Amino acid sequence: MKLPDIEDLNPDHLSVYRERAAAATEQWHALRSNTDALQQELAAMRGTATSPDGYVSAVVNLQGLLQELDLDPRIYRQTDSEALAALVKNTVQKAAEDAAQRAQAVMDRLFPGQNLDALARGEIPSFPET
Repeated sequence: MKLPDIEDLNPDHLSVYRERAAAATEQWHALRSNTDALQQELAAMRGTATSPDGYVSAVVNLQGLLQELDLDPRIYRQTDSEALAALVKNTVQKAAEDAAQRAQAVMDRLFPGQNLDALARGEIPSFPET
């Protein structure tokens, strides 16, 4: 986003820019004051999922790394190893999606309207045109 030259700025818009700067500063101070708690909350965050048949349960951390995998003994009645592998893989993926949704909920609480995926990609939100 290209910023306008200083001489092209409309004086009527200066109050809007000041309000936006004040809001951004306030958000920054809120984040700074809660950084430790936020880091602990995100580090402890887990995503969970259970397969549709209830035979596979998975727990992953925020990075999607498998923390727990529970297999119901009834699952061994299946003889199709490819189907079992797909069931485990899909359940772990659902748990990772759950973890991402939980992290987004934390971001929504702290920064309403900000998208965690976009911020992770380095996308900086732009100011709306006035």
